[in-house]
Amino acid sequence: MKNRWNILRNVVPCLLLGIMVLLGLSCSQYNYSSPLPGIVSIRLHTIVDTTQISFSPLNNFTLTVSQIWAFRSDGARAEVVADLTALTQTQSSGSSSRSFNTLDARAQDSSLYLGETFLPPGDYTEIFIQKAQPGHYVVLDGYRNIPIVNDTIQQDLFFRKPFKIREGHYTNIVLTINLDSSLVRLADQFYFNPLYYISSVQYE
Repeated sequence: MKNRWNILRNVVPCLLLGIMVLLGLSCSQYNYSSPLPGIVSIRLHTIVDTTQISFSPLNNFTLTVSQIWAFRSDGARAEVVADLTALTQTQSSGSSSRSFNTLDARAQDSSLYLGETFLPPGDYTEIFIQKAQPGHYVVLDGYRNIPIVNDTIQQDLFFRKPFKIREGHYTNIVLTINLDSSLVRLADQFYFNPLYYISSVQYE
């Protein structure tokens, strides 16, 4: 935690300017007495029946997303980038997609980061995930590729869940994918009927 806040102290001036640009504020309105930003982190949690599919380095079912956005109560938005060292937030139009293994062991205990970034303090209304795309296969035991039916579904996901960003504090948001409900086993394939939701918002 101390290392993260050391990063924050070193880059505050640039971050505040970048954040204000993201939120559509002109340079003439920039106020150097503005409060310090807070940090939002979004983590993935996977629910799965481990008697059928386990969390294992040999198992894989990917979720790829284009961009993640946080919307403020006044309608302004800011991109949630990969991590706190990604300081090119104002170049969001050039952001690349990110892929995550929903069967990663870290997703079992909600420690798999989807994104983390600095945000101005205030009230926020929702998280928007752009172009969420499931993988074409569930990979089991490192070699069994079980095809996914309905894998062409590419969704824009809106999670209308109010949360606050507080100066100098973390807001931790957990996004859950329930694979027990989302993956329906057929004879030799899975049907994908996605069930995503925000399961918790915690402050520290």
